[in-house]
Amino acid sequence: MSVDATGGRPNAAPVEPFEWRDFSRFVRVSRVATGWLVLWGTYFDLGTRTELSGSRLYAARAGVVERVGAAASEVTGRAALAEEAMVRCRHWFADQAA
Repeated sequence: MSVDATGGRPNAAPVEPFEWRDFSRFVRVSRVATGWLVLWGTYFDLGTRTELSGSRLYAARAGVVERVGAAASEVTGRAALAEEAMVRCRHWFADQAA
């Protein structure tokens, strides 16, 4: 862990974003300075254009997995795919903690 030159605060190691996809629909979780950013939407034109359906910022991990499930359900309309997205997100968080 390094130290921020401006405030003496420790910098967290970079974290690869989590992304769940079902054809052209996606849910993405990224680490940002203030917590976790969840984006969801649809890709168009072979992925060259993205249309966001929503976004939410969480200060802690607590609601991120549930939001991933709700977002996957919103973009796909299928509960089974929402559960799959939540399971993959939980595993991603577990891998980040290791």
